[in-house]
Amino acid sequence: MDTKLFKKNLKFFKKEKPSIYKLIKDINPSFLKINKTKENIVNIESQNYKYSESISQLKNKLAKNLELITIPSFAAEKAKDLKRDWIHDSIIETWDKVLSNIFSRENLIEKIKNYKKIPLVFLNGLGTGNVINILKEDISFKYLLVFEPNIYNFFVSLYFVDWQNLYQEKEIFLIIGDNKDKIKQGLITSFNEFSPVNAITFLKISINNENKEKKEEFEKLLEESVTLALKGWGYYDDEKEALVHVYENLKHKIPYIYKPLPLQKGTNLIIVGSGPSLDETIDFIKENKDNAIVFSCGTAIHKLYKEGIVPDFQIELERPKFRVSLFSDLPEDYRKKITLLAADVVPYELVLLYKDAYLFPRTDAITQFLLNPLCHPINISPTVVNTALSLGLFLGFENFYFVGVDMGYLSLEKKHATGTIYGKKIEERKFDHYKQVEGNIQDKVYIDDILIWAKNNLETVIKSFNKERKFINISRGAKIEGTDFIYEFKNIKLQNINKDEVIKTILNTTSNEYDKFFKIKKEDFIKNLENFINDFEEKLKAILFSKNIEIALENYYEIFNNLKKLQEKDMVTYTLISGTIKHLLVKLIYILYFLENIKTQDKKLLIDSIKTIKTDIPSLKPYFEFYKNLT
Repeated sequence: MDTKLFKKNLKFFKKEKPSIYKLIKDINPSFLKINKTKENIVNIESQNYKYSESISQLKNKLAKNLELITIPSFAAEKAKDLKRDWIHDSIIETWDKVLSNIFSRENLIEKIKNYKKIPLVFLNGLGTGNVINILKEDISFKYLLVFEPNIYNFFVSLYFVDWQNLYQEKEIFLIIGDNKDKIKQGLITSFNEFSPVNAITFLKISINNENKEKKEEFEKLLEESVTLALKGWGYYDDEKEALVHVYENLKHKIPYIYKPLPLQKGTNLIIVGSGPSLDETIDFIKENKDNAIVFSCGTAIHKLYKEGIVPDFQIELERPKFRVSLFSDLPEDYRKKITLLAADVVPYELVLLYKDAYLFPRTDAITQFLLNPLCHPINISPTVVNTALSLGLFLGFENFYFVGVDMGYLSLEKKHATGTIYGKKIEERKFDHYKQVEGNIQDKVYIDDILIWAKNNLETVIKSFNKERKFINISRGAKIEGTDFIYEFKNIKLQNINKDEVIKTILNTTSNEYDKFFKIKKEDFIKNLENFINDFEEKLKAILFSKNIEIALENYYEIFNNLKKLQEKDMVTYTLISGTIKHLLVKLIYILYFLENIKTQDKKLLIDSIKTIKTDIPSLKPYFEFYKNLT
């Protein structure tokens, strides 16, 4: 038993990783008996803990339990039905064509086994920690994610693993313990820490001998965490569109909601989504609309119109211009009774459709970081329902009622309420596969990747506010943690409120005196973008014409480092370019293993595709100049 190493590790965690040290500081090492036999078997025993590990068997187990987790089909959503002419799409199309000539998942597994090199290794279980020592000898990696549910196993690893050296050599993330919420948050945080790109392809090694039920539970958590890590990247053109739309709205002096309200006791907010259960629960809105503010979320307005309901506010989030046509066919005399509350990235033409309009910064869009508002609603993505909840909290509402907020499907045959535009003006979203989660009236309901993301964000926000707010869900779809589900909604009669006074209070939070609440960033973003793209192009050349995979990987990691530096230095430029770069890095890791199979002309195609961004950069200058001179 190496007590010297144990003390070194303890000292390291106390100084550098106090949160981990806190978990182990009260464990007394004297309760453990550790011995290593001549047969290379480690035996650990205490009153309530027993573990035995054969090093030779561990080596065999390691070889057998290497599992490649990969999502080769992951790519930018092309939305070809919208016929958009995006730089991002043209680059992705070029890269996909090159990949299709060289790539197969089976060959990728063989390549990784032969090269024994990969960016990320995920270790499910630690044992004594000897698995890490064996792993380091056999596989070259940069990032190591370790999940160990048993705190005693991690404690024992202090005798066998030089954690200080490991942290110096690699980028490490530890998830210790069996708290489900903390495991999930740890997985999401770790993938974001290492860059979500690495969630696409990594080696997983399972050492844990947990029972089947716990293993399945963990696999679901891992799958969900990977799904969430891959969301919200955005694209270059998406952010450019935001830059243009916000410019147009600011030019027309559209007011912003610029300050939050304290808790408004007794206020009621009905949030209306367009889920299928809206057909069953529409009467709740009719009965209670005079005693609540009604937020219509996106396409739910078509159903409300058909039912003769005029919402107080229409909530909008998205930037594509085609959305204007989704609402312009509603009668003008109906639209002009409604006030729009929208993310500032919506097109100005959408703003003109309604009686009045008030904006708020689109969280995590390029313009949020550029305008640098004093405050803004958070967690407003990915659906308009998320926006409505966040905005309602920002405006101080106390009681929230979710109607048609299904977040899952009882049947894949019906995903939206009747009377909406789905299946008519726009097609239903289609996914290759659906998962199942706990439902409100069914044991299980279907859920897609977008709704997993949306539901997770709803639950995160609700959890932060459920001590002083009330969240009632009368929707029939997925169970939303933190809400009270009520099936017999007909008995709910909302307490009287002075609607005119509530609306007046909301509108008092608005202004178009932008210098009151924007502290606009005025750096040379064009220069920063040009520098990053030039460097990316050089690194890409170095990778594509590398003579060995070591040099290729070094340049690949350099791109990550440069992206991280850009994020720390300049969130405006980072947000503009990072989404497209992340999508390319996903493909680049596959390309990297097949360099010898790529023709020189195809390598040149990949490099030339980046020039389309360089050519477009001058078109951004007028917009950045406008923002610089706004206040």
